[in-house]
Amino acid sequence: MSFQEQAKEAIRASGGRITGQRKLLLDLIAAHDEIDAERLHQLAVQQDATISLPTVYRTLHTLEDAHVITSRYFSTDHERKVYSVQAELELTFHFTCRRCGRVIPFQSTWIEQLKRELGAQLGAEVLTLCMCAGGLCPDCREEKPNMTLDQLQAGQTAIVRHIGGQGQVRRRLMDMGLTKGAVVQMIKAAPMGDPVEYRVRAYHLSLRKSEAAVIEIELTQQETSA
Repeated sequence: MSFQEQAKEAIRASGGRITGQRKLLLDLIAAHDEIDAERLHQLAVQQDATISLPTVYRTLHTLEDAHVITSRYFSTDHERKVYSVQAELELTFHFTCRRCGRVIPFQSTWIEQLKRELGAQLGAEVLTLCMCAGGLCPDCREEKPNMTLDQLQAGQTAIVRHIGGQGQVRRRLMDMGLTKGAVVQMIKAAPMGDPVEYRVRAYHLSLRKSEAAVIEIELTQQETSA
């Protein structure tokens, strides 16, 4: 049975109808090794401008619940979830460089072993496993390490030199005023150390340490001479 046939059965079983829009979405999903909801919506509206993002999400969730497609997070911040049809791609994971944003796919025989161990420990059938890795890619590892915002201490002030990350995460940080050249001061951390409160452009904002870790900074001259 083809993916489209399995998908149509899953949609009918959930009480849905096989509309022209859903047929288009199924064709697009089948044509990609992996795809996220936003990209699927962008491709779909090129052929049918009336397709809404909620329709895309409902279709993906229905297929995922029926185990017709698999999903995993593409980055350590869990901001982007990707879907795939081929079962073998379930074992492909991603390493994201927190400095340049480069994404490196990888596979490991340890994943299946971990699924079996979890199944035995929980007394459950582990069908999927989400794992992301992050750090410095080979190129960035050779460069001189720079200080990142999560390393800033209370009261210290620094200048933003580079915004790492990718996609929605990077755009969100920049929308909050964290752009190159912006002056940032660390105010205080939460009782458990996360999130952390900063002052930038005359207002306060809170960031998770994982978000602050992708922002490269340089201490102001006042801090370096202190």
